[in-house]
Parts: sequence; C-alpha cells; structure tokens
Amino acid sequence: MKIINTLIFCASVASVYPSMATEIVTPIGAGCDTEDGTCYVILRENLVSSNCQYKNQLRLDPNKKGSKSQYSTGLAAFMGGKKLVVEVNGCHQNHPAPSFFYVID
Repeated sequence: MKIINTLIFCASVASVYPSMATEIVTPIGAGCDTEDGTCYVILRENLVSSNCQYKNQLRLDPNKKGSKSQYSTGLAAFMGGKKLVVEVNGCHQNHPAPSFFYVID
C-alpha cells in the first residue's frame, strides 16, 4: 500500500510540474522586427515539444529579460554553423518562446 501511495503522489507532482523537453535544432537564419522589437531565430527543424501554431522559429519577447542575449546566442550559432539545445516555455506571437538555449557543436 505504501508503494501505491508513493506512486500516486509522484504522479500528482508530475502533473503539476510537467517536465520540459530539450531539443537540438539547426538555426538557418536570424533577424529582428523593427516595428515591435521582436527578434527571432529561424530553424531547419520543427520544435516538436511546442504547442504553438508555428514550430520552426524561436520568437524572443523583447520585454523579457535575457532576450537580447538569447538573440546574440542564436545569431552566433547561425553564423558559426552550430546547433542549439532549446527548451521551450510557451509561445510568443504563435511561435515557440524559449526558456533557454545554448550552442553546441
């Protein structure tokens, strides 16, 4: 009975705190919108873990801390022919909004 109670507890915690998935993607472009300041990184692959309408572009909310640094990271990966490890956290303008991402070989 103790094992069953433990399993039920773990399942309830997992449903409250869903795990985020990381994905490896290839940037094929980067830019910024001069109208609203949103920067983006265009991806070769779709982000399958995203629930957003569009899945092949990371959109960076200019009102969030770290967006400028994230854009610099995405641009560096694109210019250097590197890949990104990405964790998505919601959507911005119907595109995946990253929680974090970093450059890998």
